[in-house]
Formats: sequence, C-alpha cells, structure tokens
Amino acid sequence: VALTFFAGAGAASAFGAGSGNVLTKLTKYSAGIFFGLAIVLSVMQSHYHRQSSTEFQRELDKQA
Repeated sequence: VALTFFAGAGAASAFGAGSGNVLTKLTKYSAGIFFGLAIVLSVMQSHYHRQSSTEFQRELDKQA
C-alpha cells in the first residue's frame, strides 16, 4: 500500500510537483549502476574461478 502511494500519483503531493523527475532520474541511475556492478562482479568471479581451477590443475600435474 505504501509503495502504491509513493510510486503512484501521490508522489507529486508527497514530495512536491517536480519530484517525479528527480525520482525517475534517481531510479534510472541507480538501476544502471546496479547492473554495471553486477556485470563487473560477474566478470571478476569468472576470472577468479578460472584462475583457481588452473592453479589446482598445476598442482595435480606437479604430483603426477
């Protein structure tokens, strides 16, 4: 119910007439930053797992 109030037409009366533009921009930038960080973390995790598996394979080869 509270989300409907803030996301709907009540946002203009709760935060002022121009708040829709500010909230819209803030939401867009926050979503962009979130997706950008998610992609960066995904690439970093992939690199980390590839590196650790290669190190594990070297240790196996060394023992064999």
